[in-house]
Parts: sequence; C-alpha cells; structure tokens
Amino acid sequence: MAEDINMDSFIRDTLNSFQRVRDKSFTPIQQTIVSKTSTNIVSPPRPATLESFTGGEVLQEGGGVSGTFLVSHRLGEDGTVVGIDVTAGSYHILNTNTDVPAKSGDGKYVYAVIEHSTAGVFKEFKIEISQTSKDPVNLDAQDEYIQFSNILLAEGMVVGGKPVMVQRRVGNLSLVHQIVNGKLCLWAYSSGGTSL
Repeated sequence: MAEDINMDSFIRDTLNSFQRVRDKSFTPIQQTIVSKTSTNIVSPPRPATLESFTGGEVLQEGGGVSGTFLVSHRLGEDGTVVGIDVTAGSYHILNTNTDVPAKSGDGKYVYAVIEHSTAGVFKEFKIEISQTSKDPVNLDAQDEYIQFSNILLAEGMVVGGKPVMVQRRVGNLSLVHQIVNGKLCLWAYSSGGTSL
C-alpha cells in the first residue's frame, strides 16, 4: 500500500515538472469575417407551345428550354406527317460533355437510348426514332443486368385534329446512376418537359 502511495506521488511530481509556462504576451490572431450575399435572377415565363422549325407544333412545359433535343413533325404539302426531326443536343457523364447531332426519321416516339456493357457501365448513347413504344429498360440476353435504358424524349399525338409532338424531356441530358426494377443502370435527366 505504501508503494502505491509513493508511486502516485512520483507520477504527480513528474507530470507537474513537465507543465509548460504559458507565454503571457500571446495574443490570438483575429480572423476577418466574410459575408456572402446571393441574388435570384428570375426569367420571364415561357409559352406553353413552341412553334417548330418545320411548320408542325411542339407542346412544351417545364423548366430549362435550351433548344436541345426538340422534336417536331415534318409535314408534306398536304399537311400530312412525312417524318420527324430532332434538334442536336448533348449528354453529360463523368465530367464529360458529348455533342449529339440532329436526327431525322419516321416514327411516333423519340427515345434517348443508353447502352450498358455491364451493370451501370456506359457503352453508347444514341437517339432513336421508333414506330412503337419501348419499355423503360431492357435486360441483356442472360437477364443479369440492364443493357438498355430507354428514356422517352417525345411522342406524337393528335390534339384538336392536328398532329403534335409532346415533348417529355427538353434540354441537354445528364446521365446518372439509378436503380430501376432493383438493378443498377444509367438514366438521363433533363431540365424540363411535360410529365406523362
């Protein structure tokens, strides 16, 4: 017991001898406070209908009209639909922006199709014009991963007896990872469009 008391005393004395003497002339450095302000810029409202460059009509709602991936009917002299035109745009993935040229074709639906080489790994991007609708995703031959993400950009409809293209997505596309039906894939998001 006496040895424990002596040991405690020895430890206290040793620790006390190592205490630093505080410098009394020390003054803390003053930090400059920086204030930040933000300004909201409000853009004027956009019209709900955009005239297309081919004489048809494009119904557009939502934010961020940038003129990219806009879809319109190409009309013949008699006013019948003879094709579809899609303006150029771009897609963004992993800090890389890639331009996509304008496209023309025949069909009722326009899709941004993302092909994967394996689960969530980007392989190719293309714009596809189709006569029939597509499922949002298609699995590979072994049903192991999502091979194609099919994002509807626009679809043809008849409104008031006139053919129109309803723009589901407008603006350049950002490709992000998403879980669809329990499987990882890339999906395209844009700044605007009319919801289904």
